[in-house]
Amino acid sequence: MSLEPFLTRRFRYWTALRATPYIYTYGMRRRFRTYPQAHRALEGVQNPEMKRTAHDVYCAMFLRAYHQATKMRLNPLTGLAVTLFTAFMYALDDEYETRQLRTQEPTDLRSVMSGAGVSEVWEALRRYCSEAGCWEAVRREIIDNFLDRWFEDYRKHVETLRRSEGGLDSALALVEIDSGHSLRCAYRVIRAFNGHEHDSACEEQFGVMGVGGKFMDDLSDFREDVMAGAPNLLWSFLAEEPRERNIADAAVTGADLLTPAWWRTNCPMTYRRYSEAIIHYRRRVVVPGLVLTLDLFLALLGTDRFWRTSTVRTRGG
Repeated sequence: MSLEPFLTRRFRYWTALRATPYIYTYGMRRRFRTYPQAHRALEGVQNPEMKRTAHDVYCAMFLRAYHQATKMRLNPLTGLAVTLFTAFMYALDDEYETRQLRTQEPTDLRSVMSGAGVSEVWEALRRYCSEAGCWEAVRREIIDNFLDRWFEDYRKHVETLRRSEGGLDSALALVEIDSGHSLRCAYRVIRAFNGHEHDSACEEQFGVMGVGGKFMDDLSDFREDVMAGAPNLLWSFLAEEPRERNIADAAVTGADLLTPAWWRTNCPMTYRRYSEAIIHYRRRVVVPGLVLTLDLFLALLGTDRFWRTSTVRTRGG
């Protein structure tokens, strides 16, 4: 199956209809931030990640998916905890990439977490969860069970791919950590905040959704990633088609928008394999709230406006 059925106007309208309640309630009205506890936690926080409405919208879908999968009721304060975790992970990624580009700065986990933008969001998360009485449980999931276990492997894969010494296996392993384990941790933050028992099937759904979303993200960020020398899944797929890789490499500095239609026309073999991978992960996700997160990204990939607007956060800024 190809991506084309997900890039149609009809699919975009259907997805927009499903996403509108989330966009209105959590993107425009920002419900997660209306509680007094949220105002206290966010006081003085300036990190631009906390201004991105997309975090609130997607995290609302995560909460809905968690409830759909587990049937567990959630504390209404859970939303901002997950939003803060998401912003923290983006800030951590920005700080890590900035330090890599400067080369002389340490990139171990504790050094990266000491960066001003990262520590600011981390402290807001600590304040918020402490007031809810669950900080130690949330901290343990993020630090002990995720970052301390996986950050060094993440660094090694990034460095290998930046030196062009790693192939598709390294790229997939990196994505499993960067996106799969990150989203599994988001599930565990929700669980810890609410004191629920573990649900391995729900956690797996979050992880699969994270990897599928990363495939789409690397399609949209291809030009920016390649120009920055950053690891990119699509670039790794191209390694198995040298002729198409040369075509894509030349296009990076060109004026063409590298849309799905461009890939289908100019690099058909790679596009077919990459599309099949996206569809594979899309089919494995069965929880409606998580399906919607992937469908929303797919719908965006089918719009001209998406490709004419910068979709990439400024690296290192």
